[in-house]
Amino acid sequence: MAPSVQIDGRTLLSAAVANDANFQQKFWSRKIKVDARNRNPFSLFMGAEKSGQPISEKTDLKAAGGDTVTFTTTADIGGRGRFGEQSLKDHVNEFEFGTYKLQVDKRQFAIGWQHLLKYLKMRGNDMSPEQLADTLSTRWWASMERDDIMHVLLRIAYFETSGRNIIRAQGKASQADLTLADTLSTYEIEQAQVRMQAQGATPMQVRKDQFTGASIPRYLVFTPAKGGYTLDDDPKWREVVSRGGAQGVQNPYFTGEMVPWRNMLVYSCEVIDDTSDGRRQNALEPIAYLGKPIADENELTITGGGSKNATGAKTNVALHDYFANFPGYFWNVRNVEAAPTDTKTYYAILYNMLDGKYEGISYNAGAINGNTIDGDGSGTVTREVASILGTGDARYSNAHNTATGDVLIIPCTINGVPLMRSLVLGADALNIGKGAFDAERIEMNDGFTPVGNPSDATDKARGIHGIRGYQSPRDTDGRANGFLVIEHAYDLPGVTLVDMS
Repeated sequence: MAPSVQIDGRTLLSAAVANDANFQQKFWSRKIKVDARNRNPFSLFMGAEKSGQPISEKTDLKAAGGDTVTFTTTADIGGRGRFGEQSLKDHVNEFEFGTYKLQVDKRQFAIGWQHLLKYLKMRGNDMSPEQLADTLSTRWWASMERDDIMHVLLRIAYFETSGRNIIRAQGKASQADLTLADTLSTYEIEQAQVRMQAQGATPMQVRKDQFTGASIPRYLVFTPAKGGYTLDDDPKWREVVSRGGAQGVQNPYFTGEMVPWRNMLVYSCEVIDDTSDGRRQNALEPIAYLGKPIADENELTITGGGSKNATGAKTNVALHDYFANFPGYFWNVRNVEAAPTDTKTYYAILYNMLDGKYEGISYNAGAINGNTIDGDGSGTVTREVASILGTGDARYSNAHNTATGDVLIIPCTINGVPLMRSLVLGADALNIGKGAFDAERIEMNDGFTPVGNPSDATDKARGIHGIRGYQSPRDTDGRANGFLVIEHAYDLPGVTLVDMS
């Protein structure tokens, strides 16, 4: 057993490392997890088991990659019991048990030493390659955790619970019924509260009563910022926000703070459309930029990446996952994980930002591999979908020249309504199981190291790895009753569409 290390104000890191060779690894792992968590928008709503937070972390697992952990659930006792002198002997109640499984696997990321040195040389930063690798690992780990949470919840809602976890704006029966006006409103928030209570979702707890100290239970509405903006158009919402909070510049309308609505906490998450050479935004509000230009309606391979992939030559999905957030793509969180049977048809808009002309396409799950939407392979892509925009419309174009401006690829409904999803979360909506190690540094050295200066070795890489898995708890009827998905329209800046609904 390694010697224990007592840390106080006088303990130097070098001394701690000298006393315990594993200390630096543990210290680094803790640091990167904290830094990554701060970059994850779900960080405010994550906690240990029984914390009442929507995302519950189970950290006492000692599982290795591929191990399965089984959880047991019980139902409340029912029945009327017995009366008076009636015999109870043969009428003793029994528990109803159910189970659900969480499987963990290794996740890992690394970046080559040469790329680290090149970056530092170009930027002139005074940080070391190790520090840069740690920073990049932090960013990657945070985005992985955020996207895993979103994708797992969406997958469960669409493929594992027979649609019970999905509601739509204005009570619409199907996604095809949504119109451009069906944005997020107080109606959906109130309906979500009723549904969550009806399906037995445990409320989350985020605050205490200032007088009694009693916990005030709430459910959380987690929506991208563009979804939250339309709430300001709701007269009831405007009045509550303006009257319920502090007056002046400290009012939530100006500060963007979380706002309660009839005991529902609304969190509007800023979604940054960064310049990464991969997937953009997130699974609740996905978008892509067309890579290789499209000359006419005969092209059936849709590439992503914008100007970074102008020839369409970047095809490695592990590096360039341009469409990994799009509906229809199977986002696996383990190496060996079977995709659900998916027979749905999905839709998207190709929108030319230069002149506002666009067209609609459809595709199936077989056409999307995360890197491209490809109708020339095993999948199907259909161009010029008339229900999104007719070919005779003045706004229609099947030519998309990326050299003259950005061409957005926007997931939508069959009627060309941009599709956003918001989440409604109760306590323990999702479990994150962590295995024998989590967020630990890894390094690969596959070449010679300069004598006396090992930091100049170029044939190596540094990164991060960990063992984890995700699952939404199930009750004894197999229901994932801790969350809902709200489907609704949203407005994109600079994008105007013809109402085909």
